[in-house]
Amino acid sequence: MTDDGEDEVVVSLDDLHVHFENSRLFGLKGAETVKAVDGVSLDVHRNEVVALVGESGCGKTTLGKAAIGLHRPTEGSVRYRGTDVWEAKDARGLLSRGNGLEHDFEEIRRALQIIHQDPEASLDANSTIESILAEPLRRWQPEMSRTDRREHIHGFLEYVGLEPASAFAERYPHQLSGGQQQRVALVRALLMSPDLILADEAISALDVSLRINMMDLMLELQAAVDTSYLYITHDISNARYVAKQSGGRIGIMYLGKLVEIGPVDQIIENPQHPYTKALLWATPDLASGERAEATHGIEDAPLRAIDVPDASDPPSGCPFHDRCPEARTVCTEEMPGTFDQAPAHEVRCFRADDDHDYWESAALTTTNSGSTPGQSAGD
Repeated sequence: MTDDGEDEVVVSLDDLHVHFENSRLFGLKGAETVKAVDGVSLDVHRNEVVALVGESGCGKTTLGKAAIGLHRPTEGSVRYRGTDVWEAKDARGLLSRGNGLEHDFEEIRRALQIIHQDPEASLDANSTIESILAEPLRRWQPEMSRTDRREHIHGFLEYVGLEPASAFAERYPHQLSGGQQQRVALVRALLMSPDLILADEAISALDVSLRINMMDLMLELQAAVDTSYLYITHDISNARYVAKQSGGRIGIMYLGKLVEIGPVDQIIENPQHPYTKALLWATPDLASGERAEATHGIEDAPLRAIDVPDASDPPSGCPFHDRCPEARTVCTEEMPGTFDQAPAHEVRCFRADDDHDYWESAALTTTNSGSTPGQSAGD
């Protein structure tokens, strides 16, 4: 962080839990609780990029949607610039500022935006691009004339490479390519001058050749409009790129928990959690040369078991212990706390504490290896 205001916290998650009740066999066996997010604390600062990485089903999308007020927490809090998001939502209808909240919910809704993985599904198929982009301006800047709105929209379209803007403005979403649709979705979010944008797998549907260009464009626009990104991805290569280019952080999620977070160089070059090492092992362009040998040191995937546990019935203790090659008996009994490794680098693993009883605990027997992270379903 710099000292020009970028250390200002935009969104703060404090011991966040988001649980869902799922009925089994059409309710015949009652309900089971899925702990999609299980005790996560995270601050996102002004003009920062935080990239969350993990296998499908780890809870990263649920965490992201909770951060922008789309999922109500089961426990814990989500605060926008110090105001509890859900207190603000529940206080709608009260006299302005008479509820003691610094920011009302309408302001928060404008400030926290999302770019979906599938842009076509999020764009109104029956409206032109200009109509789609004019809608947020009509709502949030009603004083803007129709001519000014058109000039503003056309300027953004040209900025993101949709030229001539007059032609693209009259097209419908199905008349655009996937990359062009995603640029429109990005413009729509940015038109509201948000403080934070949740980019939920925002480039995963694009061709590989277009992904770098889209990430570069997102970062260029971030600097232009002074926003932050919570960037969700299953691909640690993409996370490294977008966080490295912006000086941001990478967070690693597993079964609802943030198991490691830190600056890019720390996560990539000095990973501390065994799950982070497994993700790096599974990413060829990040697991090569001396660093890979020093970090991983084995040819097989550094995992004891193949399958990701059911989120409705997670393992006791550390949720990763049944797959972890470093697990010991204490890992089955206790949940690791958070340990500081370096400035802004935190890890949830007993191995980070030289004095923990972990080191005297018996090692677990290896049951399997050779699996590759990233193959489970559901998020």
